[in-house]
Amino acid sequence: MVVLAARMGERSRSLHRPMMRLKKEGRVRSAGERNATRYFPMGKKAA
Repeated sequence: MVVLAARMGERSRSLHRPMMRLKKEGRVRSAGERNATRYFPMGKKAA
């Protein structure tokens, strides 16, 4: 999230809630813990 935040010109802390929302909606998945967490986009679900 640090890399993404730097590219967006934001602090990584300010991106925490939006990422939690995307994760809850199933739009991203995460791997790792705390500072080593990586986020991956999820594909669209088949209908």
